Amino acid sequence: MLTYTHLEDYITSLYGVMSIYRPEQLDMKSIANYLGVFIEPSETVSFNTGNIIIVPKNHPHIWELFSHELSHVLLNKGNQKRMDERFLYYQEKKANHFSYHFGIPTFMLENLELPQTLKTASMYVANLFHVTFDFALKRLKQYLSKKFLYTLERSC
Repeated sequence: MLTYTHLEDYITSLYGVMSIYRPEQLDMKSIANYLGVFIEPSETVSFNTGNIIIVPKNHPHIWELFSHELSHVLLNKGNQKRMDERFLYYQEKKANHFSYHFGIPTFMLENLELPQTLKTASMYVANLFHVTFDFALKRLKQYLSKKFLYTLERSC
């Protein structure tokens, strides 16, 4: 088992209190309801205002967008319209990072039998977590890189 970062611990705990342990349990509406967050449909854009997340109707990346916006709701404060652009950039990078870990949690990845090739594994993960291939590929690269470094450190 890998040593988790603070973010991975936070996400594992968050899913734990909601009794979510497997990918098929990931449900945006149930999660939002548990966290007291409201989801409103939009025609085109995604953003958040306080505890309301606006997501485009029937968008193919809806779980990714929800994961990103949920980060802002849970972890950020302040009005981004009046924020220094460097701090805004920092918050967006942090939300993107959160979205990969929330959208495809490490503790769930650890319990999967992944296919041998990165392409096949990415397609499998994309299908399982209802994300795009590119999102799954990037998340798997993060996970496998960390796993490789962990294995390397333990062998020294």
